[in-house]
Amino acid sequence: MELTFENFYKVLMMVTYGAPLAAGFFMPCWLVGAALGRLFGQVVNAHLESDDLVYSGAYALAGAAAMLGGVQRASISLIFFIIEGTSNVHFLLPIVTTLLSANVVSKLFAPESVLDLALRHHALRFLPHKPDWVMELCSVSDVCGGPVEILKSQLAADLS
Repeated sequence: MELTFENFYKVLMMVTYGAPLAAGFFMPCWLVGAALGRLFGQVVNAHLESDDLVYSGAYALAGAAAMLGGVQRASISLIFFIIEGTSNVHFLLPIVTTLLSANVVSKLFAPESVLDLALRHHALRFLPHKPDWVMELCSVSDVCGGPVEILKSQLAADLS
């Protein structure tokens, strides 16, 4: 069942990523990773010879984190997202370990994330990690146009 679910969403993920639409890539990636993680948890549970059952939901969470960490390379923000979403700090060490290992393995296969590759493929502007030397010479007043209005003065003017 999980393998069919995972394959179905993998095909949908390829369609949404390849289509020239404003389609998401986060949730299909999350679902494929969760399906693979749950499948792995159930395989571990089937081969475990003790009476203790393995909670396959934790494997699903780790699989989703690994898929997102490997594909999108969003490590730190994804850790906070998962911990806040589950409200369980006990998952912190497994999620951090899973994300870092997925990030290292994905960098062995491709130096850029899928989103960076999509920017280059569609010839969109890619912001460099360091600003140009001209930007270091600019100040805020060079960029601003006109007097700056703040909310307090506008609010005070509206109230009087």
